[in-house]
Amino acid sequence: MKKKYIYLVDVEFHEIWYGCTNYIGKKLLDIELKYTNEFNSLLNQEHTFHNIKNYKFFCIVTFEEMKEKLYNIYKTKFQHIVQTPKRYYKKDFY
Repeated sequence: MKKKYIYLVDVEFHEIWYGCTNYIGKKLLDIELKYTNEFNSLLNQEHTFHNIKNYKFFCIVTFEEMKEKLYNIYKTKFQHIVQTPKRYYKKDFY
């Protein structure tokens, strides 16, 4: 009887991928909600084109910083999976 190997790489990868995308999505939605609310409050105040332009630029910079931060976090996690794949599979006794 030949032993079969069940690779957990796919399962682990999908679990991690789902967790990562869920976390990233939540962070991006939080950022969007926060800055949408701030932008709406800015519109309710006495506003100038200069204030709105600066605020939009600030939102873009904040989004880029968050994108870099999330990229660095998940880049190291996925590199760990690629570098140590044996950790993500086990033998099954069928």
